[in-house]
Amino acid sequence: MAELIVAKARGELVAAVVGTAIIVSSVTLAIRNVIRHVAVLPSVVWIVLVTLVALSNIKASGMRRFYLAILSAFSRYQLLRVSTYPQQSTTLEFGFKLWNLDFVELRISGDDVVSVCSNTGQATDMADHDVNDWSVFLWYRHRDPQKEMKERESGRKRPGQSVLVIGPARAKRIAEALGNRVLDFLNASGLSACDERSESSPPN
Repeated sequence: MAELIVAKARGELVAAVVGTAIIVSSVTLAIRNVIRHVAVLPSVVWIVLVTLVALSNIKASGMRRFYLAILSAFSRYQLLRVSTYPQQSTTLEFGFKLWNLDFVELRISGDDVVSVCSNTGQATDMADHDVNDWSVFLWYRHRDPQKEMKERESGRKRPGQSVLVIGPARAKRIAEALGNRVLDFLNASGLSACDERSESSPPN
């Protein structure tokens, strides 16, 4: 079993802590207001809004993925692990480390790994110049016929494929170095992935 640990930006953790504190405190205040019959209407609206957002995410990704997405926001490290299970092909596991525990968010068959590339994010696209928001993207086949059909109908560039974002947004040279690490890790683990040239627009 081979592992690659990638550090996330410290600012992501700070933003997760601050954002969670704001949401939890505001919902707690809203519940207390409803109990005390103070500012009932806006409090109820806020509670319903937060509940609907949570339920929408749960419906879209499932309870387990929703739970893991929340936990991953408080992790400083992403995890890439290549495992081989009895009577199965080599599998790439994607997740994170938290409290000295490993959490796996997604398992991808080694045969479905397509390519690795570095690319800019939405900020560069909106600013129309490089703002050092390069990340590493790992493309893989998702094996969902219905999803692929919708992607083809919408004119998506890579129908039948999904993407994982590895590492934080950084300068191009740092993202490319990380991309090389990921490729070396996959190749050393027996998984072949195509090295795509860096692009200057967000993946689609």
